[in-house]
Amino acid sequence: MNKLKSVIGVLLACAMAPTGLYADDTEIFFAKANADNAENKPKANVLFLIDTSGSMEGKAPNSDKTKMQELKSAFAKVIDNLGSDIDVGLAKFNGGHDEFGYGGYVFYPVTEMDDARRAEIKQIVNGLEGTSNTPTMEAYSEAARYMLGDSPSDYAKRGEALEEEPRLAVNISREWRCVRFRGNGKCREYGWVYTTQSEYDSPVNLKNECESNHIIMMTDGDPTKDSDYESVRSITNGYCNGSYNCQEHLAKWLYNDGNDETGVRKSIKTWQVALGVGENSSQARNMKKVAEAGLGDEKAEVRFANNAEELASEFKEILDLVDKDSRTLSSPGVAVNQMNRFQHLDQLYYAVFAPNKNSNWKGNLKRYRLKNGEIVGVSGGNAIDPDTGYFKKDSRSFWSQETDGVDVEKGGARGQLSGRDLYYNSGTTVKALDWQAVQDNPGNWADFFGMDADATDAEVRAVAQKLKVQWGDPLHSAPLLVNYGSDAENNLIFVSTNGGMLHAIDSSDGTEEYAFMPEEFISQADKYTSDTFPLTVDNRRQTYGLDGSWVAWRKPNADDPVKGKPEHVYIYGGMRRGGRTYYALDVSSKNSPKVKWKIEGGKTNGFARLGQTWSTPTLTQIPVGGQKKVPVLVFGGGYSPDGHDNKQGRSRNTGDSLGNAIYIVNAETGKLIWSASGGDMKWSIPGSVSVVDKNLDGVADFLYFGDLGGQLFRVDIDQKGGNNMKVHRLAQLGTGGASGNRRFYDAPAVVYIVEEGVKKLYVVAGSGYRSHPLDETVEDGLFVVKDATAMTAKQEAPEEIGFGDLVNVSSGTPEADDKGWFYPMSRKGEKILASPVVYPTLDDDGRTISVLAATSYTPIKQDQVDPCVVTYGSGALYQLSLLTGGGVDYNNDGVADVPEITDTDGGSIPSKPTLLEPGCEGEDCGDSAKDRKGTICVGTECFERRGAGYDHLRKRRWYQMEKTEADQFKAGGL
Repeated sequence: MNKLKSVIGVLLACAMAPTGLYADDTEIFFAKANADNAENKPKANVLFLIDTSGSMEGKAPNSDKTKMQELKSAFAKVIDNLGSDIDVGLAKFNGGHDEFGYGGYVFYPVTEMDDARRAEIKQIVNGLEGTSNTPTMEAYSEAARYMLGDSPSDYAKRGEALEEEPRLAVNISREWRCVRFRGNGKCREYGWVYTTQSEYDSPVNLKNECESNHIIMMTDGDPTKDSDYESVRSITNGYCNGSYNCQEHLAKWLYNDGNDETGVRKSIKTWQVALGVGENSSQARNMKKVAEAGLGDEKAEVRFANNAEELASEFKEILDLVDKDSRTLSSPGVAVNQMNRFQHLDQLYYAVFAPNKNSNWKGNLKRYRLKNGEIVGVSGGNAIDPDTGYFKKDSRSFWSQETDGVDVEKGGARGQLSGRDLYYNSGTTVKALDWQAVQDNPGNWADFFGMDADATDAEVRAVAQKLKVQWGDPLHSAPLLVNYGSDAENNLIFVSTNGGMLHAIDSSDGTEEYAFMPEEFISQADKYTSDTFPLTVDNRRQTYGLDGSWVAWRKPNADDPVKGKPEHVYIYGGMRRGGRTYYALDVSSKNSPKVKWKIEGGKTNGFARLGQTWSTPTLTQIPVGGQKKVPVLVFGGGYSPDGHDNKQGRSRNTGDSLGNAIYIVNAETGKLIWSASGGDMKWSIPGSVSVVDKNLDGVADFLYFGDLGGQLFRVDIDQKGGNNMKVHRLAQLGTGGASGNRRFYDAPAVVYIVEEGVKKLYVVAGSGYRSHPLDETVEDGLFVVKDATAMTAKQEAPEEIGFGDLVNVSSGTPEADDKGWFYPMSRKGEKILASPVVYPTLDDDGRTISVLAATSYTPIKQDQVDPCVVTYGSGALYQLSLLTGGGVDYNNDGVADVPEITDTDGGSIPSKPTLLEPGCEGEDCGDSAKDRKGTICVGTECFERRGAGYDHLRKRRWYQMEKTEADQFKAGGL
C-alpha cells in the first residue's frame, strides 16, 4: 500500500504542478562586452568602392539602361533597407582628363545612417557619372588608406580638384587648404598645400572590441591606367606586381593584419561584386582570388549581377552577412533559440524564436515527432544536430512545405499563414477586426492602432497588413494543446507571443484558426508591428506582449468523456512583462474566442498588489461556502521589476511593493475568493503555485510556493469552505551577503514519501536569479525540505527550516531524521532556472525509488573567452536520488547507475525536464516492470531512463506526467 501511495503521490504532484516559468533571460543573447565596456557597440563599418569608369555608361546586359543607371537604382534599394548597425561610406575612381584619371578617393565618410543621411547618400550616388579609367588597385589602396587612418595619396587630392560631381569632404585630422582656384571655383589640380603631414580620420574604433570593418568593391571591367604598384607596397611594406596581384596582396594584408596601433590590429574584409562580367572570364577568375584573400576563405565567391535587381540582391546578401557578422560578435545572437516545448501522443510542438537587434523578434511553432527516443522530422531521420543541440540545417518539420531547419521564419505554423481572422476585445466584448473597413477608411483607424494623428493612409494600411501576418516571439510561452473530441487530431494548440497575440493553431496541418489580440496591445499595434523599434542602451527590450503560458479547463462531455465534444473549454493566462493583467477566455468554439473575465493589477478591486502577471495559474478545486468542490485558479502575486531588475549590485531589498501576495479566484467568474500578503510574505512571488491533494478526493489541501526572498511557504486550505486559510513559512534559505541572495522564480515540486514509517511531503525547489541569468555572485542550489507535519492527523504548523538545517550532500548523507538537504551548484554562476520534477521507478529488487530531475544553466562555457561572442552558456541535466541527493543506484551496490550530471548541447537556458512513458503490449513490455524504458527530454535532447513500471499508470501511446488540461482531475468531476 505504501508503494502505491508513494507512486501516486509523485504523479499527483507532477500532474497538479503548473507549467515551468521562464523569466526575462534575454541578456544571454547579448555579448558580455556590451555591458562591460561603453565603447563596445554592435557596429559594422562599410566602405563602398564604386566603379565610375567610362564603361559604366554602356548598356547593361539585356537592358535598355546603362550600368550606371542600374547601379543607382540598386544602391537606393540597398540603402533604404540597411541594418541599423551598419555605417556606410563611399569611394570612387578619379574622373576627369586622362592625365589625372588615376587612383580614387573617398567622397563620403563612413557615417551612421539615419533617414536624412540615407536621402543624402542616395542623392550623391545619383549624381555620379562614368568618366574615368579603371584604376581599381590604386583606388582600392586609397580606400584602405582611409580605413587605416593613413595619409591621403596625391591621387585623392588631385582627383578631388577635378571632380564636378556633388560630394562631401572627408574628415582629415589636420587641415589642408587650396591656394590656387580655377575659374569655376574648384581648386586647381596642384592647388592643394599643407604644412604638416595630414591623415584620414579612420572610422575604425580600436577601443570597440565588437566592431567589424569592410570594403565592398564593385567594378564592371579589367583595370586600366592602374600601374602604381607602390600605392599598395607603401601600405603593406611587401612586394607585389600587377594590378590583380597587388589587389590580392593588399586584401590578404588587410584581412590578416589590418589596423595596427600600439600593437592592436583589426581585420578589414574585402568583398568583390562584378557588374556585367562573364562568370567564366579571366577577370572573374582574378576577382575570385582577391575575394578569397579578402575574406580569408578559399571558398569565397565573386558576386555577379547584370541588372539593378540582381545587383541589389548581391549587395543585400553581402550586407546581410556583414550584419550577421556584427550581430554574432556583439548583438543579439543570430542563432535561433528555443526554451519551451509541449508533448502530445508522439507529437512534439516547439515554440521557437530568433533574437534580434530591435525590440520585436520573430517566432514560430513547429511540429516534430518522437520516434525510438529521437526527435524526427518529415523524413523520419533524426532532426537534431548533435553539435548544436538544435535542428539540423537540412531538417524539415511537419506542416512545412520546404526544408526549414534552423530558420525560424520558414515552415511551421508561420509558413501556413497568408491572412488571419483577428479578434480583439473591449472589456468582455469581442469583435473581429474588419480588414476591409481599414482598407476603405484608414483614417478612422489610426488612433485605434496607436498611431500619430498625422499618420498617412498608406501607413495605416501598412500596419493592418503587418497584423495579418505577424508572428511574434513566444519567448516564455509554452504551447498548450486542447483536444476537441472525436479523434486524437482534433486539437487546437494555443501559444501566445510578444507580438501581443494568442494564436489558435490546428494541430493536424498547422493552419491558424484565429488570433486574439487584447485591447492593451491592439491599441499599440503601430509599435508591435514595427521592424525598427529599438532596444534600450543596455540591450533591453521595450516591447512585451502576451509573454506567459496558459492553462486549460476542459470539461469532458458527460455522455462520452473520451471522444465527445467537451462541454466547454476555458483557458487562462497572464502577460509576464507585457503587463499586470490575467485573461480568462472561452474557447469552446474552435472558430472564435470570447472573453469571460479579466483581472487588472492595480485596477480590479482586491488586486492592488498584483504585479506583472508571471505566475501561470493553477486550476484546482476547494470548498467555498456550502459547496464542496468549486473550480478555482491559484496564482502568485507576480513580479516586481523595480525590486529585481537592477543589475548594479546583487543586494536584495527588504521587501517588494508589488507581487508579494497569493490569490485564489473563482474559475468561472474571476471573483476573488481569498488572498494573503504581509507578515513574512515580503517579496514577489512570480512562480506558479503547486497544489497537493493529500487524500485524493479531488479537493486541494495544501498550496506550496517560493518567493524572491529565498523563502518557501505552505498554505493550509480551509476544508470547511471558509476563509480560515493558514500561511506558514516552511523555510528561509536565503542568507546574508550577495552570495546568499537566493531567489525562487519557479514552482516547487511536492512529493509524498513514507520514510521509516513516517508520512512526509518533500518540497523540492531550485534557486537562481532568473532576471539576470549571467549573474555569478549567488551560490545557488537544489533544495529538498521535509514537511513533517502536513500528513499528520492534527496537521500542525510546520517547523521553520533554515539554510543551516540542511545537509550539504557534497560532503554528507542525509538521514531520515534530518530536515532536508541541498545540492550546491559547483560551476561558477550555475543556477536552476526551471521547476524540478520527480519521477518514480523501480530498483532491481522491485522496490520503488524516487528520482529528482532538474536542469541547470551556467552562464559562460570555459573555452569561450571572447567578450564579443554571444556565449549562450551551457546546460546540464541532474538526476539524483530524492532520499539521499546522491546518484541513482538500481542494484544497491553503492555505484550510481544514472549519471548525476549530463551536459546538454542546446547552449541556452534548458527547459524543465519532460517525462515520457512509451506504451507497450505483450512482449514489447519486457519480462518485468523494471525492463520497461521511459524517456526524459530537455528541449531538443532526449535520454533513455528506466520507466515507471506500473501498468495502471501507463497509456497506450504517450503520457506526459504533467497537468495541461483540467479533465485530468477526474476525481474532482471537472
